[in-house]
Formats: sequence, C-alpha cells, structure tokens
Amino acid sequence: TILKFHRDNLPQMHREIGDKYVKLEFKQHKGANEEQTKKFISEWNDYLNAMKTNRSEFGRHMKDEQIKSLNPSQVEKLTDLKNLTKNN
Repeated sequence: TILKFHRDNLPQMHREIGDKYVKLEFKQHKGANEEQTKKFISEWNDYLNAMKTNRSEFGRHMKDEQIKSLNPSQVEKLTDLKNLTKNN
C-alpha cells in the first residue's frame, strides 16, 4: 500500500528515496517480536495517513518522544536519510 501510494503520488526523486527506505525498513524488521511489529506497523500506518492527508507536504518533524525512543542504529539511518535528501 505504501509503495502504491508513493508510485501514484510522489515526484520521482521522492519516490525513489522513499521506496528504498520502505523496502529496507520492512526487510530489517522481518525478525521483530510481536510488540515491535505492532509498533512498526502502527508507525507506518501513521505515515501513510499523514501522507494521504498532506499530499502537498513531504515529511514531518518527529516528536521528542519519538526521537528519544530511537536506538543508535535508527539514529544513524535517520541521519543517513537526512543527508541523502539534502544531497539530491
């Protein structure tokens, strides 16, 4: 559903970056436990709903509690994504 939304609604550059990120995230969470999976799916559903609501705006600021809950690997991925989007 997320990739279909990207295909139908995002500019090509945003779609390419977004699709790579979505695929990587889902691949990396294949072995997650039930609690992690519920949170993971909930966050992606929130993302999709936000994208459907704000089609003219791409991205949103993370809440402080979301940032604080990130582990070092997630912070690194988020930083990489931020740098990737600034370079394009």
